[in-house]
Amino acid sequence: MAFVGKLKWIEALFLLSVAFVAGLPSGYVFSIPVKLFFSIFIFSIFLYFSLNEEVHFSKNFIMLSLAFLWFLLVYLLIGYLRFGVYSLKEYELILTTFVLYSAVYLLLSNIFGIRFFIALVEASIIVVFLVKLIALLYVYKHPGVDSMIEFFMKYFNTKVVTMKFMFGLYRINFPADILPAFFPWILTWYLRNKLYFVNKIDFIVLFLSMFIVLLGFSRYLMLVFTLGLIYLFRVLGINWKTFGIIFLVVFVTFRKFIVDFIKLRFFSGAVKASDAIRLKQTPALVKLFLTKPLIGYGIGAFSFEYVRSKNMCFSYEEQILTFFAKFGTLGMFFLLTIVLLIFSIFISRKDYAAVSIFLLFIVAGWFNPYLYSSSVFLIYVFIALMVSNENFNMEEIHAV
Repeated sequence: MAFVGKLKWIEALFLLSVAFVAGLPSGYVFSIPVKLFFSIFIFSIFLYFSLNEEVHFSKNFIMLSLAFLWFLLVYLLIGYLRFGVYSLKEYELILTTFVLYSAVYLLLSNIFGIRFFIALVEASIIVVFLVKLIALLYVYKHPGVDSMIEFFMKYFNTKVVTMKFMFGLYRINFPADILPAFFPWILTWYLRNKLYFVNKIDFIVLFLSMFIVLLGFSRYLMLVFTLGLIYLFRVLGINWKTFGIIFLVVFVTFRKFIVDFIKLRFFSGAVKASDAIRLKQTPALVKLFLTKPLIGYGIGAFSFEYVRSKNMCFSYEEQILTFFAKFGTLGMFFLLTIVLLIFSIFISRKDYAAVSIFLLFIVAGWFNPYLYSSSVFLIYVFIALMVSNENFNMEEIHAV
């Protein structure tokens, strides 16, 4: 750690690089030059410390990584035989997520320490907030949903889920929204394991996270954030009577806004249209799985009967269901074994906060394609940190 202390500029560069890669829109690193630029910085920092023999690889990490990479290669070859370039495109997305996760996790576990992860997440959330704030200012000058779409295509080369709702605000939803949604859970886990003490900056970022999640307008992310916030307040020992009074005052004061917001998000025609899209996917994906149930169609597979995106035909909201069609029964057995192994580790430690976080993240794949992108790799880093928590040196943790 003394070696790192002499290189504070590397620590700052690492923080900035991770924040831009995780916080900027678009799941593809190569779609935004800035993301690619900072991704190269992350790998350069990783190589720098590796060459100085500061990064150590455990046998378990090497074995699991090799097994997963072999798994990906096999299913890339299977998928390429029928789906060609789409297999390569999805493989790139999965592999980039894995490489970013590996580099950042190894740097945290060997160099920067487990507590530095909080700083990475908060910096990433600030980037997400700034992107949404700039987008709103842009649309304020150029009103309309088309302007919002144009903004993200022009500056970030990506599409965004958007619509106009009350008070002249717009829905702005992109993959990085998952980070602020899980932020209360991340704080909760650190507090329960006595690895961190909250400060004013944490509460400011918590407020920014709430703003991001509300603008994202995702039912799943709002549920995750709300449950995490309740759990966090419980761990902090906040008086529930006081909390109840504050909630009642806020509800009475902003009653009309809250009621209108709930109606729009949960009972409007837009909700039925959104759910209808998912309902159309189900039979098409189930049929695709049943035509080749043992080994699946491989990475990049999609149903010709229902294509959700012309650019990313392999991408569907019901991402987990696509895994069955892509990896078949054998592939899903491999993935399920890893998932159950992680659950068993958390349960054996009675770390029920970790169990809840992991379960909520896995469930995300039933609602949107969150499970791999350059915006979600920090969640995998967090899961790995929770798994390896008992291996960290406590003196080193508190020295960060």
